[in-house]
Amino acid sequence: IWIQGVIVSILSPDGLCYLLDDGTGIIAVHGRDPKSNAELGKQMMLLGKFAMSKDGTPAIRPHKEVDLSSQPLRELLWMMEVIECQSTHI
Repeated sequence: IWIQGVIVSILSPDGLCYLLDDGTGIIAVHGRDPKSNAELGKQMMLLGKFAMSKDGTPAIRPHKEVDLSSQPLRELLWMMEVIECQSTHI
């Protein structure tokens, strides 16, 4: 899975689990890189695999996390990447 969104909630005291809102919905992120600093409002790009939480809700187990918060055009670039991906896979 390749997803980008904003951290809207931290689920665990150690910050290893959080909720990410990609504009279409909210998904849990579990098992993140402990070196990453999860903070509310950060814009993140994740590469990972789809998983199910213990309670049966969808989740992502990331292989890679990138903090995009410092990139001013991040949302515009993401939409362009999605459009390009869709147009090349029709």
